[in-house]
Amino acid sequence: MKHKEINLITLSADKARRLMWLLHNRGIECKSHSLEINKSSGIESVSISVSVSESGKAIKIIDELVDNSLLDKDISETPIKLLVPIDFSDHSIKASRIAFDWLVRLKGEMTLLHVSQHDLSYFNFGENPFLKKHGLPEGLKHFAHDKLLSLQQDYITEIKNNRIQGVNVFTEFGMALPERYIKDYAELYNPSFIVMGTRDVTTKANDLIGSVTAEIIDTVRFPIFVVPQCYKYIGVDKFKTITYLSNFSDYDYMAIKSLNKFSFFNDIEINCVHFTNSKNYDNDVERLNQVKEYFSHTNFSNKLNFSLLKASNIYDGFKMIIDSGSTELLAFTSENRSGVLKFFTHSKARKLLAASTLPFFVFNQ
Repeated sequence: MKHKEINLITLSADKARRLMWLLHNRGIECKSHSLEINKSSGIESVSISVSVSESGKAIKIIDELVDNSLLDKDISETPIKLLVPIDFSDHSIKASRIAFDWLVRLKGEMTLLHVSQHDLSYFNFGENPFLKKHGLPEGLKHFAHDKLLSLQQDYITEIKNNRIQGVNVFTEFGMALPERYIKDYAELYNPSFIVMGTRDVTTKANDLIGSVTAEIIDTVRFPIFVVPQCYKYIGVDKFKTITYLSNFSDYDYMAIKSLNKFSFFNDIEINCVHFTNSKNYDNDVERLNQVKEYFSHTNFSNKLNFSLLKASNIYDGFKMIIDSGSTELLAFTSENRSGVLKFFTHSKARKLLAASTLPFFVFNQ
């Protein structure tokens, strides 16, 4: 660092490593200086310094991180809350089953959310011109509500019969556009994850990933777990590998930490893969080594692997991973439409994910 430096902030060693990685990814050069370990607490303090010319930019980044609790947030200590939208289709019921099985191991709660709209096709009863014109009769509203309570009761009965501790199942019923109600309720409920089933392209050709699911992925800020209609679920114990598609972003840390929480009970292996090409390969190797060094200082219980995968484009990279059969789950991060997820809105990538047999996590910034 050639210019005059100033001390920016003093943090615990773990938070300092995290901040330095984030600053580096934003193009800010910084240095760390270890201080004495506090004898009473045993916590090591680290001072971070930057050049005077970069200090204003660095302070703005720190303010952003504090506002979003990125440095302080510890996902491993927050209770699990799963929000599961239900339209009574097989794939939405399957998504609720996966969510419940996870909760049995992780402990927490899930809320089954059904939102009625003015179209009986939502209930898989087919089109009805009268209902399109006049809306949903009260009798069918009660029918949908009763179905929701029946599904809740099935899980409550299972909890009682198997003497499951630390798991609760709640319901929420609404009348509105589903995507709007789900988004608004998620802000109120603050879920750890939204778990959704989605139709595949063979079922709904004009909607490559399901209109409600696509809208939720595009607009909510919470992590989402998507279960394709064609996925054959045989139990969470069969999940052995998650492939996380890294774009070397600031939010890789939070995404991988969250994946670790949801996978520790199975000793699931997390493979972090970055798509590269011949032009960027050398630079990506250097960045990958920095990521590996950073995560070597963390205490994640799962095995983390890091690798580069040469692919001519994102579409080919996705397809290579899915077709290889080397993973049971996919995961990637949305970063304001940069990195991986900006390709997710492309029709080819949407079609690939919608047609895939693999469930996937989406982490939104």
